[in-house]
Amino acid sequence: MTYDEAVKLKNENLNLIGSTDEKGFTIGEIIILPIDENEQKAFFKQYLISWDCEIAVFPYRQSDLQVWTIDTDYLKKASVLFYNILGK
Repeated sequence: MTYDEAVKLKNENLNLIGSTDEKGFTIGEIIILPIDENEQKAFFKQYLISWDCEIAVFPYRQSDLQVWTIDTDYLKKASVLFYNILGK
């Protein structure tokens, strides 16, 4: 999806932040990230440094994107990423 579509999907689901999903994890953030695996690796490298998904996704605004809900607490504490893809 385009960046504008991803932003719209993210904004439509902001109410999910703080809730627990069907897998049992707590949604801490909704992020926009590239679909391409190599771009995802670079995205997460920047995201884990800054903890700012807007900065991390900026170079990929023209790429094919997707939107994830993630458990940021678990990611920060255990370095394990739990996520769900929105709009799939």
